[in-house]
This record gives sequence, structure tokens and C-alpha cells, in this order.
Amino acid sequence: MRLYCGVYDGQYLWMNSRHFSTTPSFIRLDTTTGAMLNMGYLVKPPGFSAGAANNFRGLAFDPATKSLWFIPGEANMVLRLTMTTFTSTASDSATTNLHVHDGNSFSVQKDPPMPLVGPDYQLHGFDNWGSAGGFSKTTSEMFGGGLIVGDDLWLGPLPSTVELMKVNKLTGVMTKYGVPAGVTNSWGFIGLVYDGTSLWMIPYGSTELVQINPATGGMTGYAHSAGIYAFWGGIYDGRGFLWMTPVGANHVKRVDVTNAAMTSFTNFPVGCTAADYW
Repeated sequence: MRLYCGVYDGQYLWMNSRHFSTTPSFIRLDTTTGAMLNMGYLVKPPGFSAGAANNFRGLAFDPATKSLWFIPGEANMVLRLTMTTFTSTASDSATTNLHVHDGNSFSVQKDPPMPLVGPDYQLHGFDNWGSAGGFSKTTSEMFGGGLIVGDDLWLGPLPSTVELMKVNKLTGVMTKYGVPAGVTNSWGFIGLVYDGTSLWMIPYGSTELVQINPATGGMTGYAHSAGIYAFWGGIYDGRGFLWMTPVGANHVKRVDVTNAAMTSFTNFPVGCTAADYW
């Protein structure tokens, strides 16, 4: 099994394979005990269809609803994993039962309701692509990352023909915002980062790092001068800097989120060279 991405929800680390469709390739790890649970048994929503591979290319956790979102690659829909905690209901009232003792005697007793314990996980699908106007999701329309900001799930485009999109997590309505500039080949961005004010699309094939205003969807590009196939994901450090992880670039890139000023770090450990792909 090869796991592709992961996200932490405060208790569990969730890890997913790109090929999660009909195979058990979705793992929940308890970070306190180290115990792992195979979540591959989950029933897919009606209408779900998968491609040959690369069905999901990211996970996003929504702390407000404690839900997990799957970012579609070749899969035809966004998936949301929700958890319901079992509780006793009025129908689970005490019952009167006949108890047999040692095979020779019996008594009538009132038994308390059987406790219902543990979480129930369910997958829900969002595929209202038509609400975005003129967008039709096929296996070639893939997204390279996503995250939750407020009431919306943002989807960053991977191929150069796919647009930046937003999914309202309450209604499922989708909005598209156009194709970002600076994409010079067929692969655009892998990873989305939020700094508390702006969204940032991490450039893979794009020659520009793209900043997004989540209120308007407006985009601003900044040349990174690291060539194509440069970075694979990034992270915000909470101190005003975005960090981009190199895959083809020969340096780690730090970006000041206040002015997009970039600094390169090349002092890799001994044994790592610019030719290494991270």
C-alpha cells in the first residue's frame, strides 16, 4: 500500500492513497496509542465513479464540523466524511425479557436498553459541477489540493485547463474563478496553503506562485524563478512566512506573505544534491 497524503484532526492522523476507490487504502491512526484502523470498508455515495488511478489528490479537515474532505483527482465527486456518535433513543427503552436459569427455571426481568457506543462514519458526495457554469468533471479534470476557509472548500487546479474552484460546504454549490496565469505546461499547482488572510497555490508546473483573495477569488501571480516541476506542497508557519517544499527545485523557498518577497535556502544536509527529487 502506498499512501499519498494525510491530515490531522486533533486526535487522529488520516492517511489516504490516491487510488482510494474500491480498495482498503484509507487509514486512521490514533496518535495516542498508535493503533490503526482500515477505513476501506466505507460505502461510497450513490453515483460515485473512479478512474484508473489518482482518484484523490488531497485531504482537508474542517474543524468546525469535524469532517474530512477528499480532493478529487480522477474521481467524479468531492467526498465528505462525517462522524455520528451513537446514542440511545426512545425506541431503545428498557425491555421485559424471559430469563432461563440452569435449564430448569426461569424469571421475567426488565433489562436496560443495550448501549450504543462508538462512532459511525459515512461518506457523502458532492458533484454539482454544473452549478459552476460550463464545467463538466471528467477524469482529466483533477485538483492538486484543497482546504477549508469558513463555509467553503477551495480546490486548486492541477492540469492547466482546470479552473480554481470553490464548493460551499453547506449547500454544495460550486463556483469557478478561471485558470491562473503562469502555467507553462500541462501541470499547474500541487497544494493550497492559507495564512489567515490569503490562499496560496503552490506551483508545480506553474512558473508563478499564486495568491488568492478568498473574498473575491481574485488572483495575483509572483514569479518564483525555480523552473517547472519545482515544488510539491507547502506550509504556513504562523510567523508570516510560507514555505514551499522542493521536488525539482534545488532549494527550499520561503515567502513573506505580506509582500511575496522570496528567499531561497540551499544548505541541504550532506548527501543531498540539487539533482535529488524530494
